[in-house]
Amino acid sequence: MANAKILARRAPFLEKIMLTGITGFVGERLARILLDSGKSVRALVRNPSRMTWSHPALELIAGDVRNPDRVREAMEGCSTAYYLVHGLAEDSAFEHEEAKAAQVFAASCRLSGIGKIVYLGGLGDQTTPLSPHLRSRHLTGDILRIPGIPVTEFRASVVIGRGSTSFSILSSLVRRLPFFVEPRNLRAECQPIHVSDLMAYLTAPAGDGIYEIGGPDRMTYAELLSRTAKASGLSRKLIPVPPLEVLILKEAFELICPEYSKVGGHLFESLIHPTVVTNGKATVDFPAIRPVGVDEALRIEGGAGEEQAPLLSPAHLSEVMRMLEGRFEAVKGLRPHLFSILGRFSSI
Repeated sequence: MANAKILARRAPFLEKIMLTGITGFVGERLARILLDSGKSVRALVRNPSRMTWSHPALELIAGDVRNPDRVREAMEGCSTAYYLVHGLAEDSAFEHEEAKAAQVFAASCRLSGIGKIVYLGGLGDQTTPLSPHLRSRHLTGDILRIPGIPVTEFRASVVIGRGSTSFSILSSLVRRLPFFVEPRNLRAECQPIHVSDLMAYLTAPAGDGIYEIGGPDRMTYAELLSRTAKASGLSRKLIPVPPLEVLILKEAFELICPEYSKVGGHLFESLIHPTVVTNGKATVDFPAIRPVGVDEALRIEGGAGEEQAPLLSPAHLSEVMRMLEGRFEAVKGLRPHLFSILGRFSSI
């Protein structure tokens, strides 16, 4: 990376972009696109050893987004700063950590002379109480606007793309579960967007404002699971069930996909909130971007993929049910309801 740093400094004629989150799914894709378009990128990276690629116009600065000295060093000479980090992998205090990081970033932008901030947040209707995750996403945008620097805030729902955390969780559930439940109280809709369309928005010239973005399709999360299963050539029943607490589904998820338990736990708290586009500002300001629908996005990505863990065994499902029944009274009546519909799992 030392060579990349030297070469980047020898090319001052390149527009220099400051980027956070380069080791993440969105950040890496965006960095490659910016570099391919002839821009120079200086990335703030908490752990540079996670970088598996390099580029002559890419410079890395080791540091945390909550460290103002490192943030300002990364911003030196840059015209635009992308804020693509979140604290979902943190402990229960992630809202505080996200707010603190946004404050450091906003103040550093003002002191460094950054002309524009681009931020990727989350959809959610602000007229109703939001989950901690969505509330924090919106608060981060508000904090970034405090210095008065133009902020382009894109708010998105589920991002469909191989490597996206939300899509990886979706794919794992599709591969591991023989059926999907849809509680009557959890029919909030989402509006997925394919990663290529997200990249088009993030790299488009834009001014100051909040843009709600998504594909043309709106659906419940259970319906999205079913569409993903179909695109993967898998047969999965969708079973309506009585109302369930989100906590029950969250704990079931942690037993089925333990590798995503920390991030997925925060995301599950948002299931009761619609994450859909409520205004057409993005359509007006970005008329050339026409996002693809969910089925086309899933076709491009090859459905749930083959790398996910296989279907859970009846014994594993039985253990999940037993653990949930021991904690939640509402689960005790579900076993006969579910497995009478799915006769081949009646032995569970």
